Amino acid sequence: GEPVMLRWFPGQGIVQARKGRFTLRCAEQWYERHGSGKNRSTRLVQEVNWSGTWYLDEPTTFTRGEVIEFRFEPPVGATPTQLSATQPVFWEFVVTLDLPGLDFEETYLVPVYAGKP
Repeated sequence: GEPVMLRWFPGQGIVQARKGRFTLRCAEQWYERHGSGKNRSTRLVQEVNWSGTWYLDEPTTFTRGEVIEFRFEPPVGATPTQLSATQPVFWEFVVTLDLPGLDFEETYLVPVYAGKP
């Protein structure tokens, strides 16, 4: 039930963006097995349990050393990071920017743990 606060530091080559999207999401993953014998197959399944997004709708210039802060409000009872579980749960922060020239997309793993009761 606590907010998740994130700070993102634009890389040195990121000076100007036309648009952007900043998404925090909680995902769970597992393997599903189908068939038997020689017809057996395994497929990795990833399900997003929650996500929140901030949008950058106007052109923006980033200054060197700038820190951009985000606040996300996951629902009460959201599953915390559990990387060593049978069905791992992880949180990731995805930054997608429309830049002059090549676009930018980066995914960062974010440790999100339950607060004190």
